[in-house]
Amino acid sequence: MQTPYTLSVLDAVMAAQTAVGTTLTAAVLHRPRRPVVATAAMIVAIWLAVLMPVLGDFLRQLGITTPPTFDTTLLLHASSVLAALSMLAIPRRWLLVPVALGAAAVYRITDYIENSPGELAGLHLVLCGGLLGLEWMARARDAGPAPAASSVDLGSRRFLVHDLVLAAIAIVMAALVSTFVLERAIDSADEWGYTYQAALFAKGHAYGKLPRCDRAFQNFWVFWSEGRQFAQYTPGWPAFMVPFVWTRAVWLAGPFSFGLMVAGVARVTRRAFAAGSTRGVGAAGVLAALSLIGSSTMLINGGSRFPHVFMCALYAFALEAVSVVTTKDLPLVKQWRWGVVLGCAAGFSVATRPPDAAFLNLGVFLVFVAALVRRRVGWRSVAGAALAFSVLAGMTLVILRLQLGVWFKTGYSLTSEFHPWMVIAWSVPGPGEFKLSFPLASGSYCWWPCAPALGILGLVAIPPRARHITFMVVVSSAPLVGLYMMSELGRTSDFGYGPRYQMHTIVPVAIGGGVALGYLWREATARVSSLTPLARGGPMAVAIAAAIIGIVRIAPLVYPYNHQDVDNRNVVFHAAKAAGLHHAIVFIAPGVGMASNIDMTQNMPMELYANDVLYAVEYGPQEPKCVRESHPGWDLYRASGRNEITFTRIP
Repeated sequence: MQTPYTLSVLDAVMAAQTAVGTTLTAAVLHRPRRPVVATAAMIVAIWLAVLMPVLGDFLRQLGITTPPTFDTTLLLHASSVLAALSMLAIPRRWLLVPVALGAAAVYRITDYIENSPGELAGLHLVLCGGLLGLEWMARARDAGPAPAASSVDLGSRRFLVHDLVLAAIAIVMAALVSTFVLERAIDSADEWGYTYQAALFAKGHAYGKLPRCDRAFQNFWVFWSEGRQFAQYTPGWPAFMVPFVWTRAVWLAGPFSFGLMVAGVARVTRRAFAAGSTRGVGAAGVLAALSLIGSSTMLINGGSRFPHVFMCALYAFALEAVSVVTTKDLPLVKQWRWGVVLGCAAGFSVATRPPDAAFLNLGVFLVFVAALVRRRVGWRSVAGAALAFSVLAGMTLVILRLQLGVWFKTGYSLTSEFHPWMVIAWSVPGPGEFKLSFPLASGSYCWWPCAPALGILGLVAIPPRARHITFMVVVSSAPLVGLYMMSELGRTSDFGYGPRYQMHTIVPVAIGGGVALGYLWREATARVSSLTPLARGGPMAVAIAAAIIGIVRIAPLVYPYNHQDVDNRNVVFHAAKAAGLHHAIVFIAPGVGMASNIDMTQNMPMELYANDVLYAVEYGPQEPKCVRESHPGWDLYRASGRNEITFTRIP
């Protein structure tokens, strides 16, 4: 997805990078190195990367002459070299091999990538976070064995209360953003396609009837075949939206999916952290959840009608479910329960975004099969997962068969028929295009307090007993990022909902960040007489302050931009409401309003719902003539204008 997602890109990047750098500095000081020069080298490496996007201009404004590549190459090379040298004091010498390989790779990438200073700065912060994670892992191994697996009851009522409270907070926050930022409206024809299909499902229909004058009422992503009209998209997300259509609050589907995601991430984070510590388990889950709730772009997507947050929720619960069912001596009831959860998560994800599901479930599937071979999975878990997945997959196939009239095809197969230019091409990005596939700069301000650099620190430092979680998220996420990297579709312009195609990476980033912050919290609350309260709690206090300051600085740079974008795209609807139109059909010609006219034909299925105002496209006199004949007694209006919309009655 192409950036920016704010009108003040550099300000947003620096707000996020500063917050990330401050938190990583706190992580360094949490476990200071010996000799002290190693600590100083890592801190300098972090801040060279943080300041790189602005330091060159700052020095030039002071009258200090710098080489043309000073601020984009020299500083970054110094950062990667210092970060690698700081690791020479690491306890386990064999870890110097991945240190050297990582630093060398980042060094070479810096010379290859062009016109991407923010992305390269973010990459170097990721390197620093990964190296810190290696050091934390080495020190944890030297400290002694991890606690017994049964020492922390992850299924306790206390943690269930945590999940419910965190989910409720997430739902409320996303609902507030949906109301006050997104106006409970939609920003694209994609969202309307999902809404239209959910409206059909809510009435018990797999498809709608093609209306007369179909050209006039055509919507961008609502297709038809042999008189059957349906959305391009597969049925998983629209099916989830059905209860919210019934309650006439379809805008709440996104916030509830966000609540599910937050609860799922909290559970997986607790599981990862509990493998190495008996203290601070609850705090790790809470911190991971709060980092998601504080993320502006996660709240915006959680308040929208896009399915990406829902996919993240399914991904998180699949990770949790496979971790539970592969637990030795799992009670019979839990075998059934979590087997069904695993099957539902996998089945719903396939029904929602099949390509994403194929990759996101890959790591989960491999861990499940490995445990099955080792006889660590009960037959009840297998049966529950297979039954739930089969039911959902079967229903999906039947719905698609009803829509298209053939098996094993989706609405995507019709895309090129309705939009011949919409052909997905694949290629390796150029040196200046990788920033669109790996949005480390825009992602940092879109996702903060979820930061890739902090996330990789925690993922690398996850104890061996929970290392399967790291394996699953790497095996699942990396190929999917590669897929979207190769797709030329993601290199086009986009509106303000952030890097949605890469949103699945927020799950491992939040889990890793929760683990890292959990260790800081554990030390801050420890009763160690040899340390002063400042030495124990200082790093955690700095991390909390950085999170809050980052949220406060980024919010005014992102939310108003998104609000204005949604407002612009709904200008025709606002004008129709202000004009008091009723039992009317509004014709929108190309160029009218701030969006495509076939984006604005947002009509509920006409044969199933009583629409008070209908929206139609107008290419010439034939559309109004046809619609007048098919809708006798309706008033016809023609919209005109771009920012200011007026209506003229069509005689």
